[in-house]
Amino acid sequence: MKKQKELSFNQKLARLEEIAALLENDSLELEEAISLYEEGSILSASCLELLKNAELKITQLQGATVVARNMFTESADAGKDTDL
Repeated sequence: MKKQKELSFNQKLARLEEIAALLENDSLELEEAISLYEEGSILSASCLELLKNAELKITQLQGATVVARNMFTESADAGKDTDL
């Protein structure tokens, strides 16, 4: 398996689904089940971090859009001739 830092979000999610299916199998040895659980926990934490970072970026982009819109509106209002 590739290192988890090298995996994309979708690859990590697919591996998590695979691990969940494997853990549902009653024929796993205890050591293997623990190892898979540990891998799943690490992948889950990594996916959550990626999602939090994506949410933060979207929030920042939305904020930048609002600021730019406000600046555009203010500059358009300032350019209007009010003496007419």
